[in-house]
Amino acid sequence: MNKICPACGYNFNKKYQGKEDIGILIEDRKSNTVDMLRSVVSLIQSNIEADRDSKKVFYFIQAISKCSDEVVEWGINQYYAEGHYTKMKGLPYLKNMILNHKKNRNKMKKNESLMYGTSPKKVNL
Repeated sequence: MNKICPACGYNFNKKYQGKEDIGILIEDRKSNTVDMLRSVVSLIQSNIEADRDSKKVFYFIQAISKCSDEVVEWGINQYYAEGHYTKMKGLPYLKNMILNHKKNRNKMKKNESLMYGTSPKKVNL
C-alpha cells in the first residue's frame, strides 16, 4: 500500500536521502528563490537550535514544494521583515506563513485593491 500525504506529497514508504532529496525538490525553482531558501534556512539554523536537523529542513522543503516561487519569496521576505527568527519561530512557522499565503493570496489582492484602489486608466490623446 502506497501512503502519500495529499497535502505535501510526502511518500511514507520511501526512504529519503536528506540533502540529495532537498536538491531534487528545489532544482526547478528560480535561482533567486533557491538563494533565499538557503539563506533563510541557514539563518534559522544558526539562531534556533531545535531546527538544526536536516530532516526538518527536508520536511519544510517538501511541504512548500507545491507553492509558487512568488509565494515562497513573499513568505521569506515577511519572515525577515518581522524578525521572527529572533522570536524563536523557526521552520514550522515559516512553512505555515507560506502555505497560508498560498491559500489567501487571491483574497488578499482583492482586499488590497479595495483598500488602496487601482491605477487610473491610460488616456490616449
